[in-house]
Amino acid sequence: MWQETQTTDYKLVSDLRDEVGVALRGDTYVVDRDVSFTNRLGILGNVKLILCDGRTLTCKDGIRTATANAGQSVETAPQRR
Repeated sequence: MWQETQTTDYKLVSDLRDEVGVALRGDTYVVDRDVSFTNRLGILGNVKLILCDGRTLTCKDGIRTATANAGQSVETAPQRR
């Protein structure tokens, strides 16, 4: 279950390059504008993903985790008002 927290320590998904091997790596990421990846987006480690109001994250080739059941997780949350 999502527990509301505040953070100022995050990375913007829009700063990532759309290239083979792009991944979110064990951190907090914010989608502050519409972002689209044509390559598969990787998840490495435990990732928190925050979507700002009205923003979308499109991954045309999908999202992958490194290994099933290897401690990989994605936690998503809406923007707090």
